[in-house]
Amino acid sequence: MSTTMLRILLADDSLPSLMATQIMLEKMGHEVLVATDGEQALALALRERFDLLLLDEYMPGLPGSAVTMRLRQSTSENNSSCIIALSGVHKDDERQRLLDSGIDELIIKPVTADRLKEAVTKFFPVSSTSIDADVISKLYADLGDDVGRRLLGMFVEELLQMSVRITEALKSENVDEYLAVAHILKNSAALYGADDLATFAREFNENPERFATDIHSAAKTLLARIDDAHHAAKEYALNAAQGKK
Repeated sequence: MSTTMLRILLADDSLPSLMATQIMLEKMGHEVLVATDGEQALALALRERFDLLLLDEYMPGLPGSAVTMRLRQSTSENNSSCIIALSGVHKDDERQRLLDSGIDELIIKPVTADRLKEAVTKFFPVSSTSIDADVISKLYADLGDDVGRRLLGMFVEELLQMSVRITEALKSENVDEYLAVAHILKNSAALYGADDLATFAREFNENPERFATDIHSAAKTLLARIDDAHHAAKEYALNAAQGKK
């Protein structure tokens, strides 16, 4: 199961909570920018576009609800973005107050990976597979089953090789190797219907500055996308060989 990479603004004045939530989101494959208070969060949200904002309610300066109201009333690109509040208070009147401020959802602290994933996928559903079967089927139809099987087998082998290369590059934190693998996969993955992988690889290869805050975490995300695509392509090849396309 995979989901589209989201650009997320995460704001929390507790550094341990901020870092833990950031790591959870990055492991899900998302790009995360962080803020440590409400003023900083608002400034970022007015300057840059985000798919999702996760805002702690009790931050110094501006609470998350105040940031939300400012954004909803603004003309920025984020005035209609999905906003999820983070709060340790779970009383009904508190939840209603936050909803009235314009948030879309509330996650009760402490934030866990399960709560986070449930809330995020509510608004950004996961796709059922990392390979578009229609793309592969068309390849088989255009080139013939024998050629299609051979080419898909080559793609499966390429994904395995790229997984090994990224794994080794992570050990030495070799950024050039990350980019080289992304360069290879941004086109071949698209050709074989691995759209999530192709999109991430293209963004990583062509705009590495977006990941500059932690490019090694981004490489881990690339590795996860490669492994997802490898599993899906291998499964498709096996089913095709058994006449189950």
